[in-house]
Amino acid sequence: MNAKAKATEELGIGLVGCGRWGQLLANAVQELGGARMAAVQNRTFARAREFAATLNVPAYKTYQELVKDPNVDAILVVNPHNLHEPVVAAAAKAGKHIFCEKPLAIDVAACHRMIDITDKYGVKMMCGHIRRLCPTYRKAAEIVHSGRLGALAAVNIANMVHIDRVNWWAKSETMGALLHSPGVHVIDYLLSLCGTARSVYAVESRVRVQPRVDYQDSLFLTVEFENGAIGSVQCTVSCLTPGNQVQVVGTLGSLRFDPGKPIDVALWSGKKERVAAGSDGSWASEERAGVDAELANFIDWVANGDEPLLTAWDGLRAVEIVDAAYRSIARQRPIELPLPKK
Repeated sequence: MNAKAKATEELGIGLVGCGRWGQLLANAVQELGGARMAAVQNRTFARAREFAATLNVPAYKTYQELVKDPNVDAILVVNPHNLHEPVVAAAAKAGKHIFCEKPLAIDVAACHRMIDITDKYGVKMMCGHIRRLCPTYRKAAEIVHSGRLGALAAVNIANMVHIDRVNWWAKSETMGALLHSPGVHVIDYLLSLCGTARSVYAVESRVRVQPRVDYQDSLFLTVEFENGAIGSVQCTVSCLTPGNQVQVVGTLGSLRFDPGKPIDVALWSGKKERVAAGSDGSWASEERAGVDAELANFIDWVANGDEPLLTAWDGLRAVEIVDAAYRSIARQRPIELPLPKK
């Protein structure tokens, strides 16, 4: 099957990157229907071969070999962040559609090049921002976009978590920095609530908690939006008492929630409500629901032309905030958006 996949046939999906998250995505594809895993590749070939055996598919030593496989119609790009661009370029030239994990790339210029090459070769590319598709986050966004809270004034997201950064995750050359993960998750969600950003101001702690990383592991940022709202994000991977609270303030009321928990809504009229989001309360359940939603939509977009829930442009806009935040830190001033393409 070529890039113009037939809706009556299963899409063949190739995986680039057989780490924990790549394996989770591949297993989800196997369970969703409408697609099947067709091949896998990993930098460490032994890992690719081992995982391929569980799927009963070929394992490749290089992504260049994988994209040439005629049974592969689309690929999942789940390798280190600095390697997304060359894989996307090779896939686009081979006529394969692309699901690229977040962040789309380490800098906004690379994001533009990736979008340009997929446009040139006529293939579709989705960026995997699952946070906005997780049940609690999705329900809260529905409340905000329904107008029940009125015009948005402020959004605050605390992403204070504990993640030990090791291997390529600890190196800025391959990882980027704190805002490339996990910060990009909540940046995308902030954008999904508030729309087009106008400026970014950020500060990072001068105290590094995890000594193995070569970037600062705590950072706060503020975003000004064109609609007049402001958004703030507090992010760290070194908090042993983690929390992921979201608060939204509008002219008619406010809401707050923790992932997987009911959403508290309070209106100036005096009405208060606790809204269930359909989650069992665990982050694993939230995460898997988001994965299923994005992959099912990607498959339907490629095979049937359904409207995409996420696009490569969503990935670019999130990286643009990341880029602007680190420019703001370096220059000690707000950075105006949009950033130049190059």
